[in-house]
Amino acid sequence: MFDVLGVILALYTGYAVVSGEVLAKSGTWARTVSRADSPGYFWVVIAIYLRRPQPRPHSGVLTGAGVATPRPCATPGCGC
Repeated sequence: MFDVLGVILALYTGYAVVSGEVLAKSGTWARTVSRADSPGYFWVVIAIYLRRPQPRPHSGVLTGAGVATPRPCATPGCGC
């Protein structure tokens, strides 16, 4: 599912670079940012859309005292 969303976002980002306009979050909704009007902000939005998410480390389980105790990892070959 997330792979499909990633492909859709990559296609939209490519379209935005070619067309020169991208939709960016602004307040409660969004606004269109034009490369001609504000090129710096346009490329910042494109860079954010292209940023690859970093993998999160496996977390422990919180005990009653609020201390994280390690839990065994279910990912084969993870090494954590």
